[in-house]
Amino acid sequence: MLTPLDIENKKFSKQMMNGYSVEEVDDFLDELTEDYEKSHWSHSHIIPANRNIMAAFLKIKKWDKVTIEGELVDIEYTDRFNFTQKYKTSLSRTDNGTEGRGSGPAEIIYVTKVKIGNKVYK
Repeated sequence: MLTPLDIENKKFSKQMMNGYSVEEVDDFLDELTEDYEKSHWSHSHIIPANRNIMAAFLKIKKWDKVTIEGELVDIEYTDRFNFTQKYKTSLSRTDNGTEGRGSGPAEIIYVTKVKIGNKVYK
């Protein structure tokens, strides 16, 4: 799978007669990178199932390939002022404000397994 960095760093051979404009290709790749990032970006709230999974999340570095397994959850809890707080997970990219399930496109994920590269944490 391509990453935004792959798109940004893609190089093409020199322009030949009747070839593509280098400037137009660069502009398109910039636009493609931005759209790719938007479609693959996620505002997620992670609830690790255990300490091992929490430790795995703390090891993640920029550009690591990470796969998670778990469940989308809604949460309800009593805060320190004894008020009940409720948060609903987003179910689509278009959830927003009072129109969606939550206050925006944000997933709440109870994570039971994390894979970083080839290493699996449970």
